[in-house]
Amino acid sequence: MSDIERSPSESGVSGEFTNQQFTKEDKVADPMAVVDPEPEESLMVEQQNDDKDDDELTEDEYVVEKILNHVVDEETGELRFEIKWEGYDKKSDRTWEPEENLESASKMLNEYLASVGGKDLILADWAEKKALAQSSKKGKKRGRRSGGKSASSQKRRRTSDSHPALTSPPASAKITRFKPPTGSWEEEVTAIDACEGTQGNMAVYLTWKGGHKSQHPLDQIYKRCPQKMLQFYESHLVFKTEGGDEDEDE
Repeated sequence: MSDIERSPSESGVSGEFTNQQFTKEDKVADPMAVVDPEPEESLMVEQQNDDKDDDELTEDEYVVEKILNHVVDEETGELRFEIKWEGYDKKSDRTWEPEENLESASKMLNEYLASVGGKDLILADWAEKKALAQSSKKGKKRGRRSGGKSASSQKRRRTSDSHPALTSPPASAKITRFKPPTGSWEEEVTAIDACEGTQGNMAVYLTWKGGHKSQHPLDQIYKRCPQKMLQFYESHLVFKTEGGDEDEDE
């Protein structure tokens, strides 16, 4: 038998070395295979606690589904918004919330405000309506207290005002019963009684066929009966002589 085919005992080589070699390798590998279970257990406990906290937060959290309307608090002037909450479809579940309670839905709030013209416009309209309502109430109270006095003052004002046509009544007395014709007034106006006012705000008093009297702005007279206006000017011209005397052309 050759040396290759001999067993370790037959070849005179002790088997202790081989056994020791394997035992040594096993000892080197053992520390790598050892795993401490404690860190895994602690991580699992922490994760479970975090899950419980998340569940508690989720139960107390409400999500804004839609902003439906808005009002302004009459006492504080604060905007409040009608909110439909996600998962709550009943109308009775809707609430009115101030802007500070909608931080989690700021994007939705900004879009809603943009669709209604903006927060500033809402508050400005509210302030204007409130001021008009207050002034209206004050006006009604003043009207009741001073009703008799105002009527007497109007009577005094009417008697003290002098009409430029002297003997003719105010044009407003008959203007509601007479409607001037369309087109030219040259053939319908019998006389221009007077012309008064300031530059840019002149009023002309007319007498019509049938005796009707009316008052019109100067610009309208220039368009409707310019010849009559020219005749009025000519009848009131004043000529100065060389001696300084004034002669009125009647």
